[in-house]
Amino acid sequence: MTPEFDCNGFRSESARLRGDWEEVPRWWWARASVPPAVVTPNSRGFTVLETVVALAMVSVALVLVAHLGYLSLSERTRSGARFAATEQVANVLEAARSMPWDQLDSNWATTRSLPADMANRLPGAKLVVEVQSVRTQPNLKHVTVELSWDGVAGVDSRPVRLETWLSVRTVGRQEAQQ
Repeated sequence: MTPEFDCNGFRSESARLRGDWEEVPRWWWARASVPPAVVTPNSRGFTVLETVVALAMVSVALVLVAHLGYLSLSERTRSGARFAATEQVANVLEAARSMPWDQLDSNWATTRSLPADMANRLPGAKLVVEVQSVRTQPNLKHVTVELSWDGVAGVDSRPVRLETWLSVRTVGRQEAQQ
């Protein structure tokens, strides 16, 4: 008669209690649907320390991902505000280009202001427009537009400053006189 093995591969209960190990014969593997699990006293599963270390590593990874998301969102907000400020300054320069030459002066510059939606988007926004005539060339004006605001999300922002040189449009006047 062939001895029967239990699911752990021991010959008998007394052998299992004594710690005598016996290898499972090959014929056992053929008739068992699942190979028997051999459990040693040192391999009973995860220890508490291993579980705590794994949870700590997962927690650190989650904190890093959350911080990266926060940095990405704050950078997107900051760059969106800078883009809007650049567009606003470019719009003021376009308005200066479209003005008749006689009306483009410091009085025109002082009447320029920010739209309400831009003032709400950029906290503490300040628009400065300067129109200066060039002494050596009377048909040339230097227009400077600068927009500064308080930083978004606690980061100081650099002001947006654009400049252009505008000259009198004489081609249209000559055609009108002819």
